[in-house]
Amino acid sequence: MSTKSENPDEQSVDGNSSVEPRIPQMDESSLIEEPAFRIDPDAVGESRPVDYIDLGKKGAIGVGLLAALGLTLWGVSRFVMPTVESSTHDPLSRRNTVANPLDQPTNVAGTSRPPADKSEFKPVVITSNDNDSPGVTDPPPSTADPAPNGTEPTEKPAPPIDETPEKTGPEWALINEAVGHQGAVVTAVITPDGRFAVTGGFDKLRVWNLTSDREVLVFKEHGDLVWSVDVTSDSRLAVSGSSDNTVRVWELESGRQIHSMNRHSGGVTSVDISHDDLYIVSGGNDATIRVWDIKTGKHLSVLQGHTEPVTSVKFNKDRTKLFSSSIDRSMVRWDSQTGRIDKRYVTGNEEIYAIALSPDDSLLAATTGRGQLLIWSTESGTLKAKVLAHEESPTRAITFSHDGQYVVTGGQDGGLRMFDVQSGELKFDLGKYNNGIYSAAISPDGFHVVAGGGDKKVRHWKLVSGR
Repeated sequence: MSTKSENPDEQSVDGNSSVEPRIPQMDESSLIEEPAFRIDPDAVGESRPVDYIDLGKKGAIGVGLLAALGLTLWGVSRFVMPTVESSTHDPLSRRNTVANPLDQPTNVAGTSRPPADKSEFKPVVITSNDNDSPGVTDPPPSTADPAPNGTEPTEKPAPPIDETPEKTGPEWALINEAVGHQGAVVTAVITPDGRFAVTGGFDKLRVWNLTSDREVLVFKEHGDLVWSVDVTSDSRLAVSGSSDNTVRVWELESGRQIHSMNRHSGGVTSVDISHDDLYIVSGGNDATIRVWDIKTGKHLSVLQGHTEPVTSVKFNKDRTKLFSSSIDRSMVRWDSQTGRIDKRYVTGNEEIYAIALSPDDSLLAATTGRGQLLIWSTESGTLKAKVLAHEESPTRAITFSHDGQYVVTGGQDGGLRMFDVQSGELKFDLGKYNNGIYSAAISPDGFHVVAGGGDKKVRHWKLVSGR
């Protein structure tokens, strides 16, 4: 396996930029001593030049002290004054004629958020709500001893924390880092038979053999960035969406393109195949959702309800419902028969960047532009868990494990993490990588994870036994 900039021709390799302090160039003529000036008490409103040497020793000492003071202040300013840094550049912020849903998010006032603090970060469970009750956390019990009336209680010292507990459970081992893509890898899926991974990004759509970790096929027909890919349940066909405004259907075995569908007026940001392999749903920059016949490539219907680009779309198992999210801060459920919205989920005014459905359709998970993981009950709409999963930055990769126990997320902070669905607690941390993680997939047997990011690499992890 050889692994949502304004200018579409500009790409960032490392996803980071900084503004160096500008040092003014000094003109050599400024080094020539100019005559000093002093006020003549006999002259009203006038000053006259006095030769520098005529100032005498006191004047020279005074000038020297002023010069020393100036140098001191300059040195202090270099340490105290903050250096100017640009906000983290998002290598995915590449626009078509309409807004890109994966641009760097803005706050409610419309101004860019400051870059996140890149110091040590640990995920935080904000709300864990297993019983559909308000997510209120009781205060921790006091460790103080009871004290007689009128005296202060005595605190017991906290027990020491074992910093290096012995690992006894399963672990994830990174077994390969493949290079093949020429730009950021923004979408990934593992075929249902577990044999291949399909990835897409700034260059092409590529297929990798998970046994040999080698690239085996490249689809070259897309004319622009490939945002999304999905595979049929029989692992025979792949469907992709691209910034070239098309949805395409491919044969995985031969690499032959079967259909190219073009009804979106902007880039196609998300595609999903129904579980019976009959239909495709796509969402795009034009804020529309479209349904297609996978066999004929025929356009069947269009759903309109979002006001800004759609970031993610999903069928439920029996395709009676459709789920979609948008940077208009909404996440909704559609009735497939009527084409109307029948449920809206409370997002807390967050930009939703990606969504995933649990295997039994009971839970809906989403990631946001500020690094949050949100999990709802699909039927009641109750928020079951809210986790600060990544540093405050766009989080685009999300997928459920096939047993429904875990949800995997990847963020622009470079972290790839696996959370317990019921409690929201972090179960596995698969590491932190340069330039962000933008896509992730887990195999049907739960033993393999594939992820891609801004450093152009496709990484492959395998579940191994702990010691």
